[in-house]
Amino acid sequence: MKKKYLRIVMIFLILIVAGIVFISRMPRLDSDVAAFQHGENSATISSLGTAIEMWGRKHGRVPTDEEKFSVLGLSVRTIADGWQRPFIYKSQRTQGPQAFLLYSLGPNGIDEGGHGDDIVYRRERSEQN
Repeated sequence: MKKKYLRIVMIFLILIVAGIVFISRMPRLDSDVAAFQHGENSATISSLGTAIEMWGRKHGRVPTDEEKFSVLGLSVRTIADGWQRPFIYKSQRTQGPQAFLLYSLGPNGIDEGGHGDDIVYRRERSEQN
């Protein structure tokens, strides 16, 4: 009879310890979700930026601010970051026919012009030359 109670107490203690471990890891789970979301946005913006670059090479210029993603057959409404906000696209033709800025507002949702926590598309150096 004592063994039965001892076994029940041991199972109860194991469940308590498992619960404590699970609860202590909750903040880490939240940060993992944020890291995943950031990575997902980086992948999306990289694909979008590469598509704009390819279109720019074919046409000798990048899309204008008015054209944005429509030249790729995409609507601004269909292109959203992980926080359901549109990506920001700015043609920077004063810096050259292939220059553009593409970024997400990032987790804070504030337009920091591609700075702060904004997630920015960056071309590789070898591709810029």
